[in-house]
Amino acid sequence: SLVALVAWALLALPGLAHAWTEARPSGIVTELVVDRDGGATTTLRIRWTVLAGRFHQFDLADLPTDLALLEATATTTTGASIPVTTRSPAPGRLEVNLGDERGVRRCAVDIVLRYTTSLRANGAIQRAGDEAVLEVSTVPWSRGLEAVELRVTLPPSVRRAQWISDDTPGVDATTVTDASHDVVRATRRHLPAATRWTAHIALDPAIFPWLASGAARRTQVVRRAPPPYGHAVLLGAALILVALALGRVVSGRVPAPAVVLPRRLRFAPHALAVLGVVS
Repeated sequence: SLVALVAWALLALPGLAHAWTEARPSGIVTELVVDRDGGATTTLRIRWTVLAGRFHQFDLADLPTDLALLEATATTTTGASIPVTTRSPAPGRLEVNLGDERGVRRCAVDIVLRYTTSLRANGAIQRAGDEAVLEVSTVPWSRGLEAVELRVTLPPSVRRAQWISDDTPGVDATTVTDASHDVVRATRRHLPAATRWTAHIALDPAIFPWLASGAARRTQVVRRAPPPYGHAVLLGAALILVALALGRVVSGRVPAPAVVLPRRLRFAPHALAVLGVVS
């Protein structure tokens, strides 16, 4: 029976060794090239190190749901090309398969994934006072990573793009400017497992013509027209005054019977005079 057990172990161990795979991502760079319309071309550069077994596929989650894949390539560090196929099982997820049915054996593999997305449609560009703020992020991984890098290329502007510092530990950021664009580069020494690194960059809002300028609206002066009956009241009051004056002149020559107004109308001349002044 001992001989049979040893024989079974000799037959089983190669199969077990073939089934066991150890691979880990050892370097990740996320590059964004942003245009004035609020779109972006994103490139993920991922280095996988296969330590044992055969590495077949990995998944990416929390990607933009509107991504359009442009490129998916893989090469070993010696320059050998590896076939790559992709599948999207759900919006915002991407399954990457490497090699043929046998997978990839012990080596380091550099994978490039490039896609387009709309930062504007996804709400990643917002106005904040006299600045525009761009939100960028990395995809989460199931295990901790070292030396994660973000690179963001922006259209040129009068004001230089600035990394907005927060309380994230181990982050170093710089901005390089030339005649054609600004490049903001940030590295993070350690990214914990299942963590999505989200960062923000302050920009000149003039980069994006579609972004509201925030300028205050001019105050409109509303001129009120006089009431339509104002001139009629003034004309009526003037006629009454002229009639009273003529009446006094005529009354000095021709005696006329006294006219006694009803009590409720005795205030009318004074009221008309007041209305004329107010109008």
